[in-house]
Amino acid sequence: MTTSRSRRPAAPARSGAGSRVLATTMVAGVTLGVGALLLWPREDERGAPIQVTAEKPASVATFAAPSGVRALSAAQQLALAARTVFGPSGKAASVRDGAQLITTPARLVWRGDTAVLISTAEMVDGCHGCTGGLDIAYLKPAGDRFTLVQRWPDAVPGSSWGAPPGEWSVSDKFGANPVIYASGGGTWQGYTCSVFTLTELGAGGPVGMVSVPEGYDDSGAGTTPATTLEGKIVNIVPDRGFDVNYTGTESFTDHYVRQGDKYAARGEIRMRTC
Repeated sequence: MTTSRSRRPAAPARSGAGSRVLATTMVAGVTLGVGALLLWPREDERGAPIQVTAEKPASVATFAAPSGVRALSAAQQLALAARTVFGPSGKAASVRDGAQLITTPARLVWRGDTAVLISTAEMVDGCHGCTGGLDIAYLKPAGDRFTLVQRWPDAVPGSSWGAPPGEWSVSDKFGANPVIYASGGGTWQGYTCSVFTLTELGAGGPVGMVSVPEGYDDSGAGTTPATTLEGKIVNIVPDRGFDVNYTGTESFTDHYVRQGDKYAARGEIRMRTC
């Protein structure tokens, strides 16, 4: 006779895993509680306002806008200065050594609050030994116009045949005041020579500082071998001096030093002249 086995009741679950879960939960709770207590502000800190420091805006530099003649464009300033010095036509015509001299405004520069008008002066049909030059006038701004302080018609020498300098410019490299570099020359009996001059635009007017031989060429005179030299200003030290490097059939350097408001050669000048 076959009998069926009776089923045993299920064993109760072990309590180990549940205990571990319960313990972990309790530890986490305690940890959170301690952390909250540490983070909770003390009695004397509660209600204290949070201090926020705002960054100060960067200061913005302010510049006064130019007014009067300074507010005009460079071309307008030049035209106004020309009319102030030469009248409504803006240029001048006169007679020198029997030839007509035409003075034409070329450039306006500023030294502080003084405007300096530089004009080219050229003789029409001038003689071989005649030279043109640069005309300089100092002006002061007065509202929307200029007033003439003083004028120097022969401030800077030019070239032969009544011409103005063949090349000229204004430099700020020689010192505190602007300096006009001007180069001129000519040909005599086959010898061609050029000289440059430096003229400082000083507080009281233009000051001729030095004349330096710049170029030499005797090939037109039939000399054998011919000598050709050309100089270039280098090594400028403001208010101290400069050098002139000569290149061509020879190479050498002449040195110039400042003495007061003039420049003088240091040692013997090696450059040839006509």
